[in-house]
Amino acid sequence: MGAYCYGKRDNRGEVLLRFCWENNLFIINSKFKKKEKNMWTWISPKKARSQIDYTLSNIKENITNFEILNKFSFASDHRLLRNTLFLANIKKSRASYNNENFKLKTKEGQDQFIKFLKANIEIAQLNENEDVESYHKKIKNAIEYSLKATKIEKRKTQSIISEDTKKRIRRRNELTNKKNLTKEERTEKTNLYKNIHKLIKKEYQDHKIKTIEKHLIKSGSLKKGLKELISAKGWIPCLKDISTEKKSFSRSKIIETATLFYKELYSNIQNTTFQALPTNQNLTTIKRFTIQEIAILKLKL
Repeated sequence: MGAYCYGKRDNRGEVLLRFCWENNLFIINSKFKKKEKNMWTWISPKKARSQIDYTLSNIKENITNFEILNKFSFASDHRLLRNTLFLANIKKSRASYNNENFKLKTKEGQDQFIKFLKANIEIAQLNENEDVESYHKKIKNAIEYSLKATKIEKRKTQSIISEDTKKRIRRRNELTNKKNLTKEERTEKTNLYKNIHKLIKKEYQDHKIKTIEKHLIKSGSLKKGLKELISAKGWIPCLKDISTEKKSFSRSKIIETATLFYKELYSNIQNTTFQALPTNQNLTTIKRFTIQEIAILKLKL
């Protein structure tokens, strides 16, 4: 723990501090010197401010700044924490190593590609001193340059939340951050908080119904529609133990079941005996192709 904090530590603070000592963690909130108004993270219904949200890390040297954010687009009595992390060796994503796949689906894109391709093919002419392989590389480069030069409009992902709801959210944020509201503005703010949640819930339900209907009409598959609605890739949902035939759903139980399975699997390898398969002694010799047969096959009849 650092030298800077807000308020006095209670029993729960002592428990948190003991937890940090046991797990070699550092409380990032206490590392940087900030003004008191930029340190509290929660305000009670009686307007009492306290610091109850913390960032814990075992690499405190790499964190260069700590901030409390005041303005955000949702209602909460907590304030957001933001840390700046310095990474010395950033690993490049292997997913971006491959070239981008271009699909010429529109007529305009196809015409534009043919136009660039004709111009690049005229430049890539075969010289007398060049072989077939070098000419093949020229043609390949001409096709790749033409594809990159072709402007393909990417489909804009349609947002589930409508523009009308987004306007209401922006208006709610304006009223939330504004001081000294009038009576009409306070009433408008209350109505916005009540209605926006209902609108977002309804729009998500409509999106779910439309997605399922689309796949039912197209392929008659409900599974495809539900798969498209999954926005995140989940971990292993469950794992069945062979000995007890019970399913484990928590992550710790799944890891324990998998560990026991592989322990038994690799422990049985030492006890296995390998038996050599009998070899067939009656091997027939296969005649090789003669020069005359190869010459006859190469003839164009």
